[in-house]
Amino acid sequence: AALPAAAQDKPVELKFAHWLPANHPLARTGFLPWAKSVEQASGGSIKIAIFPAQQLGKAPDHYDMARDGIADMTWVNPGYQAGRFPIYSAGELPFLHDKPGPASQALDAWYRDYVGQEMKDVQFCFAHL
Repeated sequence: AALPAAAQDKPVELKFAHWLPANHPLARTGFLPWAKSVEQASGGSIKIAIFPAQQLGKAPDHYDMARDGIADMTWVNPGYQAGRFPIYSAGELPFLHDKPGPASQALDAWYRDYVGQEMKDVQFCFAHL
C-alpha cells in the first residue's frame, strides 16, 4: 500500500537578517557558509534566506525584528541600542581583551547567566566580540 507524502515535503525557510553589506568578509566567510551548512546538515529540509545590508530593518532594530517575527534570526549588536542591554554592555568595555576568539568564548559563557534578564523576548544563540 502506498503511504501519503509527508506534510512537510517543502523545506522550511528561515529568514536571517543582518546589517553588513553582502560582500563584507563576515557575510561571505561566516554567514553564507553557515547557512549552507544548515541546509546540508538538514538534508535540504531547512533553508536560510539571508537578508543583508539592513534590507528588513535598520541595524538598531534587529533585536525587535527577531522579537516581532519580521525575521526568524538576526545578528544583533547590543551596542547600537545604548542603555537597553546594560549587563551585556559590560563586555563591550574597551581594553578588556586582546584576543577576540577567547574573549568571545568568555563573554558568551558569562552572559548566559544574564541573558534571561535582558533578552527574554527572543531565543538567544551566542555572544561574541
